[in-house]
Amino acid sequence: MDDAEEVWGDVPVRCRSVAVAVLTAIGERDAEVLLVQRGDGSYKGEWTLITGRVERDETAWQAALREVHEEAGLSLAALYSAGFCDQFYSPSLETVEVVPVFVGVAAPKAQVVLNGENSAFQWSGLRDAADLMPFHGHRVALDIVAREFVHKYPAHWRRVSEA
Repeated sequence: MDDAEEVWGDVPVRCRSVAVAVLTAIGERDAEVLLVQRGDGSYKGEWTLITGRVERDETAWQAALREVHEEAGLSLAALYSAGFCDQFYSPSLETVEVVPVFVGVAAPKAQVVLNGENSAFQWSGLRDAADLMPFHGHRVALDIVAREFVHKYPAHWRRVSEA
């Protein structure tokens, strides 16, 4: 192997989690997004989208549906791909994490019921929600969600599941 081919190090890229922006409606400028406040861990007290791990033998979109149900007690009317993946470097794990972002539409008059992972929830306009979020990738995701799902109706090919 010559110097041009020599590898000095490798930072693994992993996709183990999903994030979901749950909206009250799509194609409506007054749509709101569900924020949950983390109940424990290093991000205790921070407002975020619903997030969670992909389990064995589960697709990313199946994990998105499951996490929304587990964390907020919601069944979704529809699930879409946001067409965006959050990505960040984790110094504690020495990995680059890639997180697909989904957009869920809450069933009409759905009642949020939190599990123990989160301490509070709120429905918020997308601009206000972005101001509350600590994660850059979630703020970027909300800009995309506003442009592609709130200010207009999303393209049919974004739909993942009838949920």
